[in-house]
Amino acid sequence: MLLDESKNPISSASIEVGCLSGFKPEPIGFYFDIIKKDYNNLKDCVLNVIEIDGRIKCEECGSESRISNQPILFCQKCESGKTKIINGKDINLCSIEVNK
Repeated sequence: MLLDESKNPISSASIEVGCLSGFKPEPIGFYFDIIKKDYNNLKDCVLNVIEIDGRIKCEECGSESRISNQPILFCQKCESGKTKIINGKDINLCSIEVNK
């Protein structure tokens, strides 16, 4: 369904943005405010953007570490560079609230 076909206004939407996704919350909110002007059912919609930290797993020692915007992903326990990203690259739609 296209956004302008919906009869009910959307009051809010929440998304999670991984810190390693390449997207930042502020520009997403900025562009959403521009786009929503073209759709009657989005005019009063509030977008909640939650930035999620990334997680890596070390292939040397097996430990998992939380990361946030680190360009080089080293293990925090053994300092190995052999790590795998296990979380933080996604963008997920969490919820949409529709007025009836």
